[in-house]
Amino acid sequence: MSPILPKILPNYFQERQGVLRVSRILNDAGLVFRETSNADIGIDGHVEFVNSEGKATGAIVAVQIKSGTSYLKGEQSAWTFYAEDKHIHYWEMYPLPVVLIIHDPVSDTVYWDDVRLTLRSDQHKALPLLIPKANVLLPDNAAELFANCGSSRVGLLSEIEALKTLSSTQCSNKRFPLSHLDIFLEGLTDIGRKLFFSAGMCWELAEALLPEDRHFGIGMGSEENCFLDSYLRFLVEQSIAHLDFSDIMIDLVHRQLHPTILVPLTARGRRLRDLCRELVSDVPERAITEASIGFSFNPSNRLRSIANSQVVKEIESHFKLNSNGK
Repeated sequence: MSPILPKILPNYFQERQGVLRVSRILNDAGLVFRETSNADIGIDGHVEFVNSEGKATGAIVAVQIKSGTSYLKGEQSAWTFYAEDKHIHYWEMYPLPVVLIIHDPVSDTVYWDDVRLTLRSDQHKALPLLIPKANVLLPDNAAELFANCGSSRVGLLSEIEALKTLSSTQCSNKRFPLSHLDIFLEGLTDIGRKLFFSAGMCWELAEALLPEDRHFGIGMGSEENCFLDSYLRFLVEQSIAHLDFSDIMIDLVHRQLHPTILVPLTARGRRLRDLCRELVSDVPERAITEASIGFSFNPSNRLRSIANSQVVKEIESHFKLNSNGK
């Protein structure tokens, strides 16, 4: 009689094949893959982006890996995946984007999608989850896993460089005369501790800053929308505000509208706020102060917007002078 020994189930090797394949792709892409070593609770590991300088950026996603032809069900453009209720709830509440990965052991192809984004969206009504067949994971495109982190995958700028970028990033349409710094200062509230944003706020601000003798009104099209989108992404990628970019993506991508947000500034965000005061020789009255949220635009708010605009112009001049070596 043969001795009684532990038995390894066949699906163990199948699942390991998928994990090892994904690990190789991520390694070839120069990313850090930290496999979960404890019990399987719906997350197989975490992936962190490493930039071209070899620095860990803090952009991290969680991954769940499934391997086997049984998962390759579906027609047309996507694979269909029926997740257990416990995993659905777990992925939806997870604090990081959750990427579901399906490995085809026959072709050795890997497919992926951010399922946490789908589960949090009002547009997701029922199972199954759909994994686009076009989302093939390769070393050359593995950085796309981090699209919903809000990260540019570059890393943090110095605070002075972050402020310079805020001031120099301007909408090229003269009918929408704003910079990212205009929007940042306009959104300060809660005695400067929090930041507000809405498309309506930006619209009213642009209207307040247009010349009174103008012969045209506010313009708001795809160019302006991209400009506002880039502002929100910059807040996240430079850790200026405590903002979940995946939640923003639900509004931008699934609902086709700009979000309305009220979030705390990070320590970096508060230092950028204070740096604005330091760089301006004489801060105008009402500038860099809080706004009242929830009230319509009024003469007092308009005076504040104009004062903030003066601060923005002086900061822009400061950086232009320094860049010219003066």
